[in-house]
Amino acid sequence: MRARSRGVAAAMDGAGVTLSTACLIHCLVLPVILAILPSWSTALSLPEEFHLVMVLIAVPLTSYVLLKSRHGAGRAGPRLALGFAGLGLMISGLLAHTVALETGLTAFGAALVAGAHVLNWRSRARPCRAVEVPD
Repeated sequence: MRARSRGVAAAMDGAGVTLSTACLIHCLVLPVILAILPSWSTALSLPEEFHLVMVLIAVPLTSYVLLKSRHGAGRAGPRLALGFAGLGLMISGLLAHTVALETGLTAFGAALVAGAHVLNWRSRARPCRAVEVPD
């Protein structure tokens, strides 16, 4: 992979981790803050379409970065499984009938997606080992 491509892929993995972390904060911390300070609920309310928009950002970003990664190709399976399982859970969260189920599915999915991006970044950051050929 060329240096510029590696930089773009690393930036996209960083964006994936950042967005997944923001999702976790939104799903887990925001309800606690609103329970403690209910007067903030009107100031911090987001339209329901917000969740759909975030998933529409996460799916192509995660898919592109994980599928384009050629480093550690033999070990790419766990990263792909983790990332796509997370995306599946996030999409399932959109279809959930209760707030608790939506929050749980989305938060767990976001954690899996963040984990996939971290593994992807770490596999890129490892130096390649030269294979010694016996004489």
